[in-house]
Amino acid sequence: MAREVIWTPRAQADLMAVSGYLDMEWGQRVKEAFLADVDEVIACIQLFPNIFRTSGHLDIREALVTKHNLLFYRVTEERIYLLSLWDTRQDPGGRPYPNA
Repeated sequence: MAREVIWTPRAQADLMAVSGYLDMEWGQRVKEAFLADVDEVIACIQLFPNIFRTSGHLDIREALVTKHNLLFYRVTEERIYLLSLWDTRQDPGGRPYPNA
């Protein structure tokens, strides 16, 4: 049975920001391709929760969505928590996920 996927408020805000940027700067087609990539990665995580590498912080894992975006998530017995969608071009001194 697939684990339930929970989008944290931060991950939702990150997704809205990235998709809004892509829509404004690159158009609907690019935005839709990005959202399809996100859906594909999430489906992969549901099937194989530990397939992506650990981030080095607690039990947080990171999945490469595109060359510019990492999806940080945490897995429990029943759920997958999507924590943040991180733009890899951001300041590396920042924190891509809360409470870590």
